[in-house]
Amino acid sequence: MLVSYKADPVVKATLALVQAPENEGEKFPQLRAGLAAGPSLRRAGDWYGRPVNLASRITGKARPGTVLASEEVKERAEDDYDWSFARKRKIKGISDEVPLYRVRHAGERDAG
Repeated sequence: MLVSYKADPVVKATLALVQAPENEGEKFPQLRAGLAAGPSLRRAGDWYGRPVNLASRITGKARPGTVLASEEVKERAEDDYDWSFARKRKIKGISDEVPLYRVRHAGERDAG
């Protein structure tokens, strides 16, 4: 779990982590990640709250080699990323469908 008071450090680090297995060859498993933002509580060295649970559930919706994010993360990110709407998804524990966005480094969509 990565935590930051700003979106950009977490987005950058997560993109780097998910991209790292590409340099290790085909036998290394691909990673996936989910990002969410909002108030959470730190207790006994761990984090609790809605965004923690949401990020975990978003990760379960992500395909290998991708990073999916909630709309809150997309709105808070300041650096230049490529965002694409990945559709609304039903998330366990949340009554309304949650819009999800795939995030990539800027220019990555055009490159491949």
